[in-house]
Amino acid sequence: MRAGQTIRCGIQAICTTAFAASMMGVTVITSIFTIGGTAFYIGEVASDRVRPLELFGPLMGAPIIFLLTFFASFVFTIPISSAGVMFIYPLVRAFNMATRNVLAFIGADLGTVAWLYIFPARTHSAPFEGPLAAILIGGLAGVAGGVMFSRFISNGSEECGAAQTN
Repeated sequence: MRAGQTIRCGIQAICTTAFAASMMGVTVITSIFTIGGTAFYIGEVASDRVRPLELFGPLMGAPIIFLLTFFASFVFTIPISSAGVMFIYPLVRAFNMATRNVLAFIGADLGTVAWLYIFPARTHSAPFEGPLAAILIGGLAGVAGGVMFSRFISNGSEECGAAQTN
């Protein structure tokens, strides 16, 4: 394989992994904000502080949250996916451990640690801060990225030299 093909295949693997991780993370974040906002407004409507039609506010805002978070998530997932593809995968492949489960576990660990580093827990934390959010958002995004990367290397094009995984 030539150097140009190696770089192109690496970039394709990074983009595929980052897209999968971003989609999972954005889905979880949007779900948390939509469910939390709707629950808040249900309480407000029950206590007669707001009108019942305001219940639809979080539902109408969900697509906006989804799009903004999706584009912002690439700021985090592309460097993290790059680190995984360039540094962790060669080490895992050297020990013949590049299976779907191992890459998903490494992705979950990488996503959780990255989320805790970016959003550390504070005393009065927001819904997306702290260890539970790190596992729910960063961990699930990492699992999605790891599984997508294992699928890419097992089903990748012949040009990229598809490796065998379980």
